[in-house]
Amino acid sequence: MGCMGASRGQSAVVGYVMVIGLSLAVVGVVVAVGAVAIADVEESAQANQAESAMTQFDSTAAEVALGESPRQSIRLGQHGGSGSVEVDESAGEITVTWIDEDDNETKIAEDQFGKVVYESGDRTVAYQGGGVFRAENGWSKMVSPPEYHYRDRTLTFPIVKVEGDTSGASPGDQFTISESEFDRHFPNETHSNPLEGGHVHVEVTSDYHHGWKQFFETRTEGSVTHDPANRTVWVNLTVPFEEQFANGVATTSNDPDAVYTDGNASGGFEDSVTQVDRPSASPNVEERISHCESEDCDDLNSTPLDNGTYYADNDTSLSGATYDTSDGDIQVVVDGDLELAEDQHNVTGDGKVTFYVNGSVSVSGSTEVNPDGSPGDVVLMMHTDAGNITVNGQAQFTGYIYAPGSELEILGGGNRDNIVGAAVVERAYSNGNGKLVHEPDEDFEFELDRETISYVTYLHVTENRIEVSTADN
Repeated sequence: MGCMGASRGQSAVVGYVMVIGLSLAVVGVVVAVGAVAIADVEESAQANQAESAMTQFDSTAAEVALGESPRQSIRLGQHGGSGSVEVDESAGEITVTWIDEDDNETKIAEDQFGKVVYESGDRTVAYQGGGVFRAENGWSKMVSPPEYHYRDRTLTFPIVKVEGDTSGASPGDQFTISESEFDRHFPNETHSNPLEGGHVHVEVTSDYHHGWKQFFETRTEGSVTHDPANRTVWVNLTVPFEEQFANGVATTSNDPDAVYTDGNASGGFEDSVTQVDRPSASPNVEERISHCESEDCDDLNSTPLDNGTYYADNDTSLSGATYDTSDGDIQVVVDGDLELAEDQHNVTGDGKVTFYVNGSVSVSGSTEVNPDGSPGDVVLMMHTDAGNITVNGQAQFTGYIYAPGSELEILGGGNRDNIVGAAVVERAYSNGNGKLVHEPDEDFEFELDRETISYVTYLHVTENRIEVSTADN
């Protein structure tokens, strides 16, 4: 019995020890986990405080950079707070270029941004180009947008460049932001608004390229390209292009013999020019097709056609029809080949009929399109990869053709003017009496308007320098 009692006593002691040990282990784990959690919370709070401070710095710097105040002072944190604040004048590069429709480049601005960096642990928050960006683990995001404003086809871009020295500074120090030099890059004595044709190319190389990409994608509607390997992002903003149809036929091929007549001397093309540069109509055609695929466009087989958009999603033969534009313009969208078949296609009213075709177009036999109207009543636009335009026999077309990637063929022709108006095509060929008569329309306005691309007509680019310093620098 004595031995058995001793065993029970030892078991109780061991049990107590195990319980105490387990409790201490749990407490240790809780303390360790709690310490990590507290550290994470503190680090997150510091990062949020840095973002808030740099956003305030951004607002204060904007007053100086944009001429509202010659000098401002600010503190980014409390005395004794962790972190550092430094100016790097050589950080980041910006290039702004205008490339006209003939691919001539005008360098508008090319310079370094500089930056003000608030570092706290593994995270940094930086002011660059008039915006604030946060970086962590090789990734960056936009906190507040740069000074870059696009409205009503006007792009205003004050490039804020940072200069100065804050080496050894901490967030609790008082920083002074002073105005420095100001340069006007566009417009200036050499270049003026409005822009005509081409596009504006804005390119940024920065450690915060992910954030700049986010900015361009969310704050502009231009075409954005990102090259992470080279820390570069760029956006193209299109300049509106207006076609005047100043020549009977203008060809985009580099071949100087792209306009060719084979046959009767009475045929051919009036007032031709070769080797011109014209933007593709493909985006316009694709946008119209996409719109009709997602919206309720009218059936193209319904006649007569009045104001509105009519759609066919396959090859279509459209017989003689009346296009009544009295109440507004008419758009005919064909995702396939289009044949304008026998009989007359008459346009009435003061509006315009525009064909958007993703395929070949043929006008043959005795078909007459807009025979009693003016060329500005009808515009044919074709996708670059779609096909060719063929006008056969006694067929007649009064209107303008914009198809810079297609070939125009006029075959036969009899004793009449097969095309009255003008054409922009890749190549033009006539056979026999096939003939195009140039007839400009001074009241006609034709602009390649793309709904998904930002247009820039007026450009204002300046370089606004600010100097950042502390009392000790």
